[in-house]
Amino acid sequence: MKNQFVDALATLASMVRIMKENLVEPLEFEIAKGPAHCDMIETVDGKPWYADIKHLLHTGQFLVFIDRHDRRTLRRIAAHFFLSGETFYRRSFDATLLRSVDGNEAQRLMEEVCIKRIADLT
Repeated sequence: MKNQFVDALATLASMVRIMKENLVEPLEFEIAKGPAHCDMIETVDGKPWYADIKHLLHTGQFLVFIDRHDRRTLRRIAAHFFLSGETFYRRSFDATLLRSVDGNEAQRLMEEVCIKRIADLT
């Protein structure tokens, strides 16, 4: 675990230009004694984050307002995803399909999992 922090800090340090005049504050880290989870579900304009990718896979066409650079990026990203009917999956490195869900479904799944987890603890 400590080597991962050192590697990450070395990578960050190589990206930042630090002058002698700059005061660099030390970073403090806490190592959690149990698992930590972060749950952030965000939608833009009521659409899930993968709306453009799903549209490209479903129709084979880009949205009208997407420029050349974004088309290339979207095409590269879309290669990692798979659409089966209306169900959207991400291909993992070991060929496992990971299902992507929108904000409402993610919230429902989190509540379902948390309720089961709380029931298991009591």
